[in-house]
Amino acid sequence: MTGDLEGVSISLTRDELCERMSGNLCRCGAYNGIVDAITEFAEASK
Repeated sequence: MTGDLEGVSISLTRDELCERMSGNLCRCGAYNGIVDAITEFAEASK
């Protein structure tokens, strides 16, 4: 996912992030934290 965001000027909605992550989720319950971290990374990279 990070490689998908690095060096690219795109804006994804939370739903789009969730769709891109589908099939790659752990069962630990940290899903919201993972999406939040991706969002923070994308914002900091702007």
